[in-house]
Amino acid sequence: IHCGYTFAGYIRREKRRKGLRQPLFVSGRAVSYSGNPAVADGGALASKAFCPNGIENGPWWYGRCFCGVSMTVTQDLRFAARMLWKSRATTALALSTLAVGIGVSVTLFSLVDALYLRPLKVREPDRLVYGFQLYRGTYREVSMQDYYHYRDASRPFDEPAAHYPYSPQHVIANRQPFSVTGSVVTANYFSLLGIQPQLGRFFLPGEDTVPDRDAVAVISDRLWRRELDADSQAVGKTIQVNGRGFTIVGVAPRGFDGVERGGSASQIWMPSAMFATGYRYCDALNGRTCSVVHLLGRLKPAVTIAD
Repeated sequence: IHCGYTFAGYIRREKRRKGLRQPLFVSGRAVSYSGNPAVADGGALASKAFCPNGIENGPWWYGRCFCGVSMTVTQDLRFAARMLWKSRATTALALSTLAVGIGVSVTLFSLVDALYLRPLKVREPDRLVYGFQLYRGTYREVSMQDYYHYRDASRPFDEPAAHYPYSPQHVIANRQPFSVTGSVVTANYFSLLGIQPQLGRFFLPGEDTVPDRDAVAVISDRLWRRELDADSQAVGKTIQVNGRGFTIVGVAPRGFDGVERGGSASQIWMPSAMFATGYRYCDALNGRTCSVVHLLGRLKPAVTIAD
């Protein structure tokens, strides 16, 4: 066992401090300053000098290594503490910088985990895929007319759904105005995801066929609790969305706010037949020039993305 540097340093310090001429003994072993080995049986004296608590009954290497290391570490810690206390301003600045760095790192990791790493709270999220059009060498969203075509001709997907998850919505509920981000979705959106409402129901197929006729809405758990005080009678109530009255038909399960990762959480969902209320910048229901719809599908069994 080699603890030479620690042990030799201690010997030199003790020699300078006490002016010792005789060898120092450690557990029966002696070290001579003249270069000649010395043998004596007074190791307990040096043991006590080296380890104040005494280790007379311990093995010879205990005093050479563990006591020396312990003493050196203790001295280093005391020296570090004195230096830190002497430069208190610098120490405070360093500790503050370290604390801020740790806090920022934890916050960023929590944000990335919440937005990108956690799995979606839907059925078999690993089987969900997005579909895009390849237009002039770039991928882009589709129009509702394109969606109808892909839905009817779809082979690898189980009845794909469509949604627009960035609908700006100005809402009045309980006479309180506020703004949220909502989604315009096809009637099969929720069934494709395999989730169930905690209150009421989701959209019926007939509510997504005639444009601008069925003003019904599903609200998120967050909005239900924050704006409607978790009212168990919320289903059937009317809220104003972009100047249009919508009847609440259901409340989404807790923790579900859409399938977009890294974007704004959806608070209100309306059927795609109400696209004119949810998106006013182009006519999404007619023609193929208003390509804002996200195509969402679930792979059929035994079908992979490569297929």
